[in-house]
Amino acid sequence: MMEMRDTTGAIEHLVEMLIDFPPQKKIRNSSILNCLKNCDSVWRTDLYILNNMPCLNFKAVIYKRRAWVNNTDSLIDLALKEDGVFNDITTKEFIPKDKWAKAVLIANSPGILCGADIFIKVFKTIDKKCKVLLKMKDSSQIKRGDKILEITGYAYTILSGERAALNFLQYMSGIATLTNKFVTSINNGRTKIYDTRKTIPGYRELAKYAVRCGGGTNHRMGLYDEALIKDNHLKFMKNLTAEISEFRKKHKSIPVEVECENIKQVKQALDSKADIIMVDNMTFENTK
Repeated sequence: MMEMRDTTGAIEHLVEMLIDFPPQKKIRNSSILNCLKNCDSVWRTDLYILNNMPCLNFKAVIYKRRAWVNNTDSLIDLALKEDGVFNDITTKEFIPKDKWAKAVLIANSPGILCGADIFIKVFKTIDKKCKVLLKMKDSSQIKRGDKILEITGYAYTILSGERAALNFLQYMSGIATLTNKFVTSINNGRTKIYDTRKTIPGYRELAKYAVRCGGGTNHRMGLYDEALIKDNHLKFMKNLTAEISEFRKKHKSIPVEVECENIKQVKQALDSKADIIMVDNMTFENTK
């Protein structure tokens, strides 16, 4: 025994059904629930969370989610090619092809689990016949020694795929765990921990999913789902209030955020009725 540390057409169908779904209501439509079963874990978690947020503008969130890029499959393919999984010279030459094995994924330290589905998908990509017994799900609080899952299959599959699978799991669980430390440290019922777009290219959706698993909140996914007016934008703008007003005539469901570095800019943002004010590089005294 070894210790080791999908986007489908249903998603687009689900989005079409939810795009005009009324806010502040529970998902009860049976066709929507059936659709949920065919969606990957990222979507299932999102929709579960969204469905339990009473103040949600559902249409705006689904609009945002619709534009997100789910590239899990391509990332897994890239990881397997990069590592040469199908040309593992060591395993190929020293381990019999028909050798059967069982691997157990055991937590080495406490934290928040994230990436279990992708971990499994790595092995399923190598060999669809391998069997998996999942004992813990993403967002679970884990402690050292917890058995997370078991994989049974050809030894070649397990030995060749373990590093690629662990890279995904450890990366995502690390983000979820650190996020959760910040979330639990404030835990006042009012303050939220938000993320940024400072992610490894290609890994944004995985990283932001990990933030949500850790109890954090996603800021914007990209440059398209929220208007964030930063200092460099302000240099080219003459009348913030007027220009935000014109923007809202074209984009009624997209929120407007203004980055402020001083009290004067905060007052301008308030006068322009910005949805969000981001305090940037401001002293604690001025922030208060």
